[in-house]
Amino acid sequence: MVRVLWKPLNVMGILDPTSPGKNYTELIRIERHIKKWIKTNKNLITIVGHTHRPRFPEPGHIAFFNDGSCVHPHSITGIEIENGEISLIKWDTSTTDEGYFRIVKTVLEGPKKLIDYKTS
Repeated sequence: MVRVLWKPLNVMGILDPTSPGKNYTELIRIERHIKKWIKTNKNLITIVGHTHRPRFPEPGHIAFFNDGSCVHPHSITGIEIENGEISLIKWDTSTTDEGYFRIVKTVLEGPKKLIDYKTS
């Protein structure tokens, strides 16, 4: 449906009204559903993406993580789990003083120990 219906409409300038990235009310509704699902299923950690709103909760809150939209014009964001810790990270391009192109990792949030998000 997206390929057949929305792509031609997007080309003509009509935006998808159900897209959480463009519709704040839809974004909040989706996040409420996700939080309710986490509580109902007693899920320890939930990682989602593509709602265009990064989330990195503090331990003790609902463990609902979101990298945002992931792909940006000059960078990529993501959730990284390594050695029992979770972080929100960004990979970005830059150049050195000598003019060399490089990829740089920046930690935006965390790292936090995954065990600190354990629910009872």
